[in-house]
Amino acid sequence: MDIPGTARLSELALERVGLGIFAVDRDYRIVLWNRFMDEHSGLAAAQAIGRSFFDCFPDAPRAWLKRKFDTVFLLHSGSFSSWQHRPWLLPFEHDCPITGSLDLMQQDCAFMPLIENGEVVAVCVTIADVTELAVAWKEREVALDALRDSSERDALTGLYNRRHIDGRLESEYNSWTRHHETFAVLLFDIDHFKRVNDTYGHPTGDAVLRNIAAIVSPQLRSSDILARYGGEEFIVVLPHCDEAGAAVVAEKIRAAIENDALEASTGALKVTVSVGGCVSTDGLTSVAALVAQADQALYDAKHGGRNRVCLFHPHPA
Repeated sequence: MDIPGTARLSELALERVGLGIFAVDRDYRIVLWNRFMDEHSGLAAAQAIGRSFFDCFPDAPRAWLKRKFDTVFLLHSGSFSSWQHRPWLLPFEHDCPITGSLDLMQQDCAFMPLIENGEVVAVCVTIADVTELAVAWKEREVALDALRDSSERDALTGLYNRRHIDGRLESEYNSWTRHHETFAVLLFDIDHFKRVNDTYGHPTGDAVLRNIAAIVSPQLRSSDILARYGGEEFIVVLPHCDEAGAAVVAEKIRAAIENDALEASTGALKVTVSVGGCVSTDGLTSVAALVAQADQALYDAKHGGRNRVCLFHPHPA
């Protein structure tokens, strides 16, 4: 049995390897083109070799690729491009038996100098199909995002929970200390909620809490954060909001809940809420102090007759 020579073995490997391999000279003319490139680009080696790469692929990222090629020629060293930074170099269809949002092959690309007599005569580019890896990575990220989200969501209402809102409060507070952009906090809870549970049962009480979440959310801006703070108490963080704006939002929340009714087994069930609020002001020392001010305002609303809004005002010295 005759064993093919080294050159023939190299040629066979180049043609059979599961990578796209091509090379360009200093004028960006294609000087090497393997079967993978032929099959996925639709351009045969006889059509590609000797032509400018950019004439063959006018939609390729010309400026970026030229920088890559020129750097390899200049520095005599290779470079790499991950699919995470540039999903693909050339828009090849993938043939992975998967479903998902990736219509094109995701590609890792390596750029290597081909050196002869100490001179870089060409840049060789390898294209690795990493579509399956990319899909798995994206699915993992989606799963992790869902896990993170579920850990910061209230199971009953679907709103953010206290763990999440504490972090957002800290973030808004830190931003305020740096940039002095006023933000507001509202606390509200359901008036006589124990009476609702005692009269109608806890399943109805749960339905009331879910209904509150559904009523309040449309009253807020997309930048506002609504959360269940505990029990029948809710909290709203209002970025870039002054006292006048906080009063308007608080009243919208109060009125929307008062004017709505939940269909219970015994008929329409209406509830009201008391709302306390405060805004970030000079002299504020912590998030805890801010929440305490909102809580004090809520206390004042409760003891002022309920179903009302109160905003915190520091007592003059």
